[in-house]
Amino acid sequence: WFVDKNAGGSNNGSSWASAWRSFSAIQWNQIGANDTIFISGGTDSTVYTETLTVGASGSPSGLLVIRPGLSTGHNGKVVIQNGNPNLLYIYNRQYIKVEKITFRATWGAMPNGFALYLRGTYSNGVNVIYLDSLTVIAESGTNSGASYQFLTAYSGHPTLGYVDSV
Repeated sequence: WFVDKNAGGSNNGSSWASAWRSFSAIQWNQIGANDTIFISGGTDSTVYTETLTVGASGSPSGLLVIRPGLSTGHNGKVVIQNGNPNLLYIYNRQYIKVEKITFRATWGAMPNGFALYLRGTYSNGVNVIYLDSLTVIAESGTNSGASYQFLTAYSGHPTLGYVDSV
């Protein structure tokens, strides 16, 4: 599956030419275990200014992986920065791996928020979430009354499988 904010085509996520143009356009009902969502980083880097809200889970037999593209022209750096208070939001999802993405939070530019927000109910929870080789950058902003947190895991049974370079 593919996301590229500069894509044309049918925007059904099936290829780079027909990639979804935004995270909110992802058809999560088509996504599941053993799937990978590639996000275009362009040739050098691409900035996305919306929350990446993960709307599907993997399973014990296969993770749902979200990562930058590997193909030439799409393998630049993926940067998700303030457009909303949360940059990555995972609610009641399991068996997710997010890797090699840069999250840039401008402290005070937005209302209170979380760079990486993992949340679940006691019965469902957020379990087996792999955060692999992520970069989280905090920059000063203009709203001194706002607070920003890097990682919040709020769940009945939170399990972070692997945290590297956060």
